[in-house]
Amino acid sequence: LASKIKIAELQQLLAENEARKKLADKKEERFIEENIISIKKDHEKAIDNLKDKESKISNLTDTITELQSKLVKAEATLKVEQESRSQVQNELIIEKENKRKLEDNILHLNLSLKKNQSELAIAKEAYDNTLMAYNELNTTLKKAESSIINFNANFPFLTDINNSTPNTYLKINKNAWDHLVSLNLSLKEKIQK
Repeated sequence: LASKIKIAELQQLLAENEARKKLADKKEERFIEENIISIKKDHEKAIDNLKDKESKISNLTDTITELQSKLVKAEATLKVEQESRSQVQNELIIEKENKRKLEDNILHLNLSLKKNQSELAIAKEAYDNTLMAYNELNTTLKKAESSIINFNANFPFLTDINNSTPNTYLKINKNAWDHLVSLNLSLKEKIQK
């Protein structure tokens, strides 16, 4: 009787352990999936930001080219029109200042672009690490399911495999349950005699 009780306790402990393991696996899998989604969003945001910065740099480069063209025209006008020299020189100074400001702006945007590229690389590495952890967890889960299937193959008269959820787990089959009930009744009758 003590051994039967011990078996029943062990079976209950096994069922509780399987339930805890299943819950922990689900929580860890959900955590990893949420991290992957978050990293993907950050990655997409960084790419959009990078495209925006590249577009601004392109616009500023066009503006610099346009200003350089104006500068050349202003210098030609200065040579041709001696009487408006002072006015043209002032325009030239303004254009050079604008060019300097734009070059400073481009330098700032280039630094910002490099920072964004660095952040993108970090986000990609975090994504890769999370994906690797997810794959390792998946492998561990498949090994556990394989162990459950092997256990069931060795003790088919005691357990059935439950595949109704995403993760496979063991449950006591009807045959084993009926034998336990019968055994308990038999022991009860012997004790009462």
